[in-house]
Amino acid sequence: MGTGSAPLVGTSDLARIEAPVTLKAYLICAFAACGGLFFGYDTGWMSGVLAMPYFITMYTGIPFDYATGQPIGVTPDKFTLPSSTKSLMTSILSCGTFFGALIAGDVSDFIGRRLTIIAGCIVFSFGCILQIASTDQLVLFVFGRLIAGVGVGFISSVIILYMSEIAPRKVRGALVAGYQFCITLGILLANCVVYSTQNRNDTSSYRTPIGVQFLWALILGIGLFLLPESPRYHVMKGQLQSAARALAYVRGQPVESDYIKDELAEIVANNEYELQVVPQTSYIGSWMACFHGSITKGNSNLRRIILGAGLQMMQQFTGINFIFYFGTTFFKQLGTISDPFFISLVTTLVNVVSTPISFWSVEYFGRRFLLIWGAIGMITMQYIVAIIGVTAGSETTNDSGAVKAMIAFICINISFFAITWGPCAWVIVGESFPLPIRSRGVGISTASNWFWNCIIAVITPYMVGSEPGSADLGPKVFFIWGSFCILSLSFAYFLVPEMKGLTLEQIDKMMEEVSPRQSAAWKPTTTFAAEMGRVRAPYFAPGPVSHYQASATTTMTSLAAESVSTILVSCKQTRFHIESPNYRELDIEGLNITVTSGSSEGSSGSSSKKGKGKAARSEGTEILNNAKLRLKAGSRYALVGRNGSGKSTLLRAISEKLIPGIPEKTRVAILQQTNASDANKDDSIMNKGSGEVQGPTVLEDVIDKATAKSELEQEINVLSEGVNNTDDPYGALRALRKVRHERMQKRLFVLDKEARLRSGARGLQARKALVEYEKAVAESAAKNEEPGDAISPETLQAEVQEAADLLAELQIQVEPSRLADIESRAKKILTGLGFTDAYMAKTASSLSGGWNMRKALATALLQETDILILDEPTNFLDLFGIIWLQRYLQSLEDLPDPPTLILVSHDRDFVSLCTDLLILKDKALTYFHGDLPTYETSQSEKKQHLTRMKEAQDKQKAHMQETIQRNMAQGRKNDDQNKIRQAKSRQKRLDDRMGMNVSARGGRFKLNRDMVGHFFSARNEIDIPQDERSVSVILPDPFELRFPGPLISVENLTFRYPLPKGAKKVPTASLPPSVLQDITLSVSMGDRIGILGLNGAGKSTLIRLLVQDDVTSTPSNPFKGTIIKHPRLKLGYYSQHAVEALQTLAREHDVSAAVQQQPPLTALSLLLQEIPSEAELNEGEIRGLLGSLGLPGRIASDVPITKLSGGQLVRLELARILWKRPHCLVLDEVTTHLDYETVTALRESLRYWAGAVVLVSHDRWFMKGAVEGIVDDDGGSDDGEYSDGVDEEEEEKRRRVVYRLRGGKLTVLKGGVGEFEEGVEKRVRKLLSA
Repeated sequence: MGTGSAPLVGTSDLARIEAPVTLKAYLICAFAACGGLFFGYDTGWMSGVLAMPYFITMYTGIPFDYATGQPIGVTPDKFTLPSSTKSLMTSILSCGTFFGALIAGDVSDFIGRRLTIIAGCIVFSFGCILQIASTDQLVLFVFGRLIAGVGVGFISSVIILYMSEIAPRKVRGALVAGYQFCITLGILLANCVVYSTQNRNDTSSYRTPIGVQFLWALILGIGLFLLPESPRYHVMKGQLQSAARALAYVRGQPVESDYIKDELAEIVANNEYELQVVPQTSYIGSWMACFHGSITKGNSNLRRIILGAGLQMMQQFTGINFIFYFGTTFFKQLGTISDPFFISLVTTLVNVVSTPISFWSVEYFGRRFLLIWGAIGMITMQYIVAIIGVTAGSETTNDSGAVKAMIAFICINISFFAITWGPCAWVIVGESFPLPIRSRGVGISTASNWFWNCIIAVITPYMVGSEPGSADLGPKVFFIWGSFCILSLSFAYFLVPEMKGLTLEQIDKMMEEVSPRQSAAWKPTTTFAAEMGRVRAPYFAPGPVSHYQASATTTMTSLAAESVSTILVSCKQTRFHIESPNYRELDIEGLNITVTSGSSEGSSGSSSKKGKGKAARSEGTEILNNAKLRLKAGSRYALVGRNGSGKSTLLRAISEKLIPGIPEKTRVAILQQTNASDANKDDSIMNKGSGEVQGPTVLEDVIDKATAKSELEQEINVLSEGVNNTDDPYGALRALRKVRHERMQKRLFVLDKEARLRSGARGLQARKALVEYEKAVAESAAKNEEPGDAISPETLQAEVQEAADLLAELQIQVEPSRLADIESRAKKILTGLGFTDAYMAKTASSLSGGWNMRKALATALLQETDILILDEPTNFLDLFGIIWLQRYLQSLEDLPDPPTLILVSHDRDFVSLCTDLLILKDKALTYFHGDLPTYETSQSEKKQHLTRMKEAQDKQKAHMQETIQRNMAQGRKNDDQNKIRQAKSRQKRLDDRMGMNVSARGGRFKLNRDMVGHFFSARNEIDIPQDERSVSVILPDPFELRFPGPLISVENLTFRYPLPKGAKKVPTASLPPSVLQDITLSVSMGDRIGILGLNGAGKSTLIRLLVQDDVTSTPSNPFKGTIIKHPRLKLGYYSQHAVEALQTLAREHDVSAAVQQQPPLTALSLLLQEIPSEAELNEGEIRGLLGSLGLPGRIASDVPITKLSGGQLVRLELARILWKRPHCLVLDEVTTHLDYETVTALRESLRYWAGAVVLVSHDRWFMKGAVEGIVDDDGGSDDGEYSDGVDEEEEEKRRRVVYRLRGGKLTVLKGGVGEFEEGVEKRVRKLLSA
């Protein structure tokens, strides 16, 4: 199972929760069943010994003539022990077993099941010695019986517990039934021994049967020394390594087998759940927990105790022990039996022969079936015996034929018992109890058996005795036993569930979900490991209720969602009903999220060739494994993680409520990361008019989507048309039914989702509700198709009136005052995001991708929500919009119930608004209270602290190891046991106590507080956080220019977009203003030029002119001024639309490649096509270039470009630029789509690169570092220290300038980015205050 403190994980596959049955498991259980010999043998020998002449003479003093076989001085019917003596001798054993069974539960939890059974063998042997030592000393004999009873109580209780916990589920009933067979075999052996010694006239007549019992104790005690402990006992003690070894032994599998891990994880998960349900209190409280819960709930501990103890009581009241205890005496009283010992032997033989049938029947028919029909059979037989006994078989008639018939029916009755109630009661007792109370539950049930056994032993002699004070019922006693069997039948029908074929853990779930009468049809649907979050992601069962499949590219709240990929989600679910949940909080444990590719025609062929298991492992991408998702109400979280780590998938799972722990009523608003294909065109293009487009305006569209106003209006329109339709008398009715049906479909979608997500009792209830609602929806659909002539006039009148009432109600809901307030808020939000009044009046469908993203952001901000999710909201926002959004989100904390915010952004300055970090790393979620710089500093300090701790502990361990070796050598040499003990003690401390000696908060370590759950050692290992492979962006040095001069020189540049084709010419004064006016700019080698400006200022236009982009350098787009470039200049241009262009290029290539049956375009194949042979770059060097930019190995060569994320596409575009070794990089919004780590690496690379950089970006932190050369994150000056390897003289020559482009004019910002930021801050404050 490995070492360390890693949590144990299992499977959600129901077929893998138990290892295959092996011969070893059969043999172990068969041997353990030998404990039944104690019970049966004692029952058998006592019946015979009580009728032995020598034994009766010894305790009564009445002489016996062995020659004639007759007593001397009394008649044969008077030659018997007094009823009180027989009652005391028989019942005292049951008294001892009663207390022994109760004590055994605690003892087996303390020292283990195996050692408790061995201890029972020792106690039992001591009691046998006292019985053998007695002659005519009644007190000594009775005391010996009492002590032996305690031992039998230990054994009979714990043997059942031990066998149930190690037996495989499919044959557990048969193997535990072997215990009953051993009981019957013990009775038979006792009768054989008694039969052979009954006529002896010395103490060997009774001492021999008693002494034979030593043999059973010896065999069982020695054998159990060689067998393993119950793995479930080890789990209860938290000893998982020992549990794994024990389970591997009894299952015949290696310890590292997945079967062992899965079964052990299921046991551990069930124990964890039961520990949550069962209160953990004091010793007395733990006993009281056995009686916890309601009697009406099938899974309550009280109900289980009633089931176990009641079954054992009913088993005793079948009257079977009357036959075995007092059968010899009863047959003697019938008067016609010449050899009652022989008849008793025959009845015992019937019991032995019949019991093996139960090995098959208990697993074929089931426990409940056998108990019901067994009770019916015994009722019939016992009433027949009683009727014959009081008629033809009575002592007065002396009819030997009738007596033989009675004996025959008694034998059939014994056969019914041996096949049904005999084994099944013990099987069910071993299966019914959860692990935390299992030992005590089995002990109480076994004690119930012995208690009622004792009662029967006390009262039966008086029931059938003939001396004064006895009832002398004779055969009429079977009327009593038959009546009790009627009670047993009722008990089995109403209270006993069916348990065949289920694991002990599945039985717990079955008893929780269904009643006993429905239990036979119950099937498990999930595992405890899945519910408690202890699963390996590759093992997802096909369709368990704790998983829900959803589209990863469309919104699942849409009824028409089409699954392109599948999100599989499971988590630990609460079983408690929460009346008033806080919808702004999440507290979910054991969260597992895996993304698998959806089914498609293109992939079906390949996937079908794989085996099921292999496909399941290879197709899924695991995002989270056993993670904890905890969000506090009103907090602002920054979700941090590298590109491809699954941030967007996690956010989608939250927003679509795919996680079972999220209440359906939680309101979640999400802004999803914009697809690259939606990237906006140049903002200035928006100024160029286009044809009229019909549809709602931007303002109307935002309000409709944020308030669902359109849905209300749609229902109002449908009802209005129906009510006002005078031509169709059924118009109002059909309109009403249409609205109802659409509402029912939406409700059906929610119910279907809830049924898939929930499990346990709530899952069953949800699935029942879904089935019922599906019927209602089907009926509603049928009503929609109902012809008019089938509708009665009464129905028509009622539904027309209902349609009118509903229409009036909906019209009231559209409150003008509320809509006016929402419209006012919407205008403020749109204004903050850069929308002018003219833009708000535009039709929503006419907006470009960037403006559409801002519209979607406005919709999310306008919604009334509990959880607000923003995934890269700053994409395509200018600095004004970014700062406004930052301040707006901060202002939400002033609301009475502020929403909980989850934010993803590559802009480090923007995410500073968050109060907490939510870090997605290594398939887990970790939390940090503070911002990114503080987190990075704390991680560095933590690593240094742990490194020092580990180094110090390693030195201590080396010193202790050296001391241990020296002491062991000296101890062995000098035979010094003290030295050896000291060495072993230190070795134990070295093995068990080394590791983290402080808590997670840095305080003193406490085992019971800091390591709750199951672990493999008493200390966590000192886990030094490993440095992640840092993201690096390596910029190649540019070629030499050979002669100096500026790279790009611009003088007096003026540019205006031309009029659309076909437009009338207008005077120059009437033309729109120039986008650029008198721009003068020079870019030399090593320069860092930053251009700032709001959207629409013309930044991208200026950039395209600098690089002579085809869009602007056409005769129809003339410009004034000059643009001169260095003759040897190699320019690298990154467009803000580069990602979209790459996707378009890849899609077009893949379409043609599919026709020619060629592979899709990958990053490597694209560069191999584009890089000419004269560049002298081989495939290895191209792979190295891609790898240095974060596209290593198979990602570059095997993953199609259409499957790459936005950040990976940015890296590919940089590779297309950098292989040329450019002298100047012109970068337009290069940080869009990149994670913050890649942004940091690119910032560092650009800061001191030898070439020139012209940068357009709204990322303030990135611009400060790359252009202004600021090293410190707090915005220090460029006078800070230079990085290692930077030539200070070269740096002093480097020109760093930040320009502002506003109104077509390019001006220098002496204060740099900070000056521009201050100006924007003033505008934002002014807007917010207004």
